[in-house]
Amino acid sequence: MLRVMSVIAYNPYLLGLSLVISSIASYAAIDMLGRFHISHTRAKSAWLLAGAFVLGTGVWSMHFLSMLALRLPLDVGHDPITMFQSWLGMIAAAFVGFYVAARNQLSWPHLLGGAALVALGACGMVYRGVQSMRIQPPIDFDPVGIMICVISVYGLAAVGMWFAYRLRSTEHVRGFVVTALASLFLGTGRARCTMARC
Repeated sequence: MLRVMSVIAYNPYLLGLSLVISSIASYAAIDMLGRFHISHTRAKSAWLLAGAFVLGTGVWSMHFLSMLALRLPLDVGHDPITMFQSWLGMIAAAFVGFYVAARNQLSWPHLLGGAALVALGACGMVYRGVQSMRIQPPIDFDPVGIMICVISVYGLAAVGMWFAYRLRSTEHVRGFVVTALASLFLGTGRARCTMARC
């Protein structure tokens, strides 16, 4: 078990970079969803896959940078295969979120059900990523922290898909400002969830 909470610290520069990456990925994803909405049939699949890749990779990168920002009085390594699995899981979760937000009509059952699937994939990405850490003694997860992480990610997934659905057809300067603020909100929320994950 690993109980070193009193000596845990974070590199503020890496945390700031993770916030920037998460916010940019959120903005790009919302923009791509808008392009999906106005594109022709042949291009829709490409925008859907591209958006899921960008958002999934952005969120995964934010999470990995947050892990690198963690400073422990121990030697820490990472297993590349496990990290790759966590990346694929996040892309799959992002695809589900994109698919739900791309609907012509977003009902509450679809929103809440889609958010549950996205949260499941995102939390799987988080804990699979943490499991990639090669550290002795092994990490002991806090059940309360896990519960907070799951609830927070579920809420962010629902809010994120609602934002994406509402902003996908927003245009011009006002749309840019609103989308940028929404992206900053989502990016900050994801970074906060990552820091409270265990």
